[in-house]
Amino acid sequence: MLTPLLVAADRLGLVDVSDACLLEVADRLDEAATAYRPSSEAFVNPAKVLAADLADRIPVFLADGPLAGVAARRATTMLSRTARIPATWGELPSAAAAAVALLDGRFTDSGAAACAARAGAALGDTDAGHVHDDPTDSIFRDPYLDGAPDPRLAMVLVRDAPAVAGETGAVRQGHSELADLVAETARDAGVRVREITAGRGHPVSRLADLIAMVDFTATYLAIGLGLDPSVSPHVARLRASSRQ
Repeated sequence: MLTPLLVAADRLGLVDVSDACLLEVADRLDEAATAYRPSSEAFVNPAKVLAADLADRIPVFLADGPLAGVAARRATTMLSRTARIPATWGELPSAAAAAVALLDGRFTDSGAAACAARAGAALGDTDAGHVHDDPTDSIFRDPYLDGAPDPRLAMVLVRDAPAVAGETGAVRQGHSELADLVAETARDAGVRVREITAGRGHPVSRLADLIAMVDFTATYLAIGLGLDPSVSPHVARLRASSRQ
């Protein structure tokens, strides 16, 4: 759908998107369609693996730069519209503090225990912090007596391709190192961390790599949750009401 717009922008001299670039993008999308195809086994299909990882989590997409940020924002839109999963996104370096602050909240194992302990101390209940000592998937948890556990965070790092020799990549390298630090901090807090990385090439090709991955992931997640990825009854109702 973007091809006519890209061609027009190139002809006007606004961007550099040659015919060769568009052919490269088409090849990348063909490769993605093959790698993420429905008939591919789940354990070798990256999109299916990521969908399974996000099925019971609250996804946080963290991009290591502007190009990856477009894909991260796209991911949250696709998860909302297609898989009906709430998600948030941010772009480094500005989003680093907000992403790390989430680790202190109730949606990580360590954060949930700390929150319970603080709440218990405020109420004079010294045993409150022990409620969350067991993981949320503990075999001792009774969903009828204990209630459903709070969902947990999953962090997805959306990475641009590494800078090639001769390319101005100092800023990108700094963002990549910051992403590594945030990921390490998240893992230390018990958060599941996954990564999506673009291949090298023209910026449009790199963006196509990332968008293909998040689109397939959102679709597989919807199917895995028993939803029709193409139709949301509430969206259909909203459209019907707006036409009246």
